[in-house]
Amino acid sequence: MTLAAHCLREGEPSLDQLPVRLALHYLLSGEEKQVTVPDDLRAFCADAVSTGVKEMRSFLLDVESNAPLGEGEFPRKECGLCQSCNFTRLCKGRRLLADGGRP
Repeated sequence: MTLAAHCLREGEPSLDQLPVRLALHYLLSGEEKQVTVPDDLRAFCADAVSTGVKEMRSFLLDVESNAPLGEGEFPRKECGLCQSCNFTRLCKGRRLLADGGRP
């Protein structure tokens, strides 16, 4: 899927036009087994990457410079994961500013 994302970004041939070879690597035995990619899986992956790239680009103010939309375009969503989230400090900081600096 990384290759497909690169192709979409760079305007290169689609994933369907590139030779794709998949292999399973068994680390314990060092064995490698070639596998084929079913057409429906290939189409599913290409669609998933295309949809993901379009969604990510929707969060950009300017695609060429990779400039994001303003911070206000990303609303905070409360959930049970807030205490372990890597962005908790940013969210708490935004909340403090909104509350006039009161914790």
